[in-house]
Amino acid sequence: MSYGLVFTEHFFSNLHLTYIKNNCIILRENGIADCIYKVKLDLQFDSANTYFDIADDEDQDDEEISNYDIQPLLNLSPLSDDKHLIELLCRCLCEVIRKNDPSLTSIIIHLPSRLFSSLEDTSKQDRLMEILYNFKNISI
Repeated sequence: MSYGLVFTEHFFSNLHLTYIKNNCIILRENGIADCIYKVKLDLQFDSANTYFDIADDEDQDDEEISNYDIQPLLNLSPLSDDKHLIELLCRCLCEVIRKNDPSLTSIIIHLPSRLFSSLEDTSKQDRLMEILYNFKNISI
């Protein structure tokens, strides 16, 4: 018996998004995905309390966010100003998948190094929300 990789692809704006089940997420902008991150979930993760629940409670601090270990495996350019956005994107993508597959403990994410750096500060949040919206709406 042979097993094949199950993958889903989606195009929006100038971004091409590929999700390979239980393996990796590849987000290419103009064909480029030159940074690779490994997102690993802490074994103490509380699935009842996720990142998206933080927005509902303003008094709660960001403890849940620390449950993710994000390691750059390949990073061609420093992310100084965009580091927070990249980490937030990685955590959110992982949580979207975990809603459908609670057994997921780690995933590889490929991203373009200039995903946010080419935008003005006011447009960066819009880009983040656009990516998350489109990822959430593909069939996982």
